[in-house]
Amino acid sequence: MNDLDLWAAVVGQPGATDLLRSAAAAPVHAYMFVGPPGTGRLEAARAFAGTLFAGGAGSGDAADRHSRLAAAGQQLVSFRTSTR
Repeated sequence: MNDLDLWAAVVGQPGATDLLRSAAAAPVHAYMFVGPPGTGRLEAARAFAGTLFAGGAGSGDAADRHSRLAAAGQQLVSFRTSTR
């Protein structure tokens, strides 16, 4: 799996994906993905995490990315809000 494959699930957000791909080169301690339902927040967060834990664009194959994400499971936190 290459970098483009990771980001393929984020549809219709070229500006956001470009920004996140650039941010992966020098990440900071936390990111918050916000927006209305259907905008690709979860897909973007997963692609970004995959890029971070794989060591950047183009490094590692799918199995390598999966094992790094599994090892980092304690570091990944996901919050979901309920809508009423």
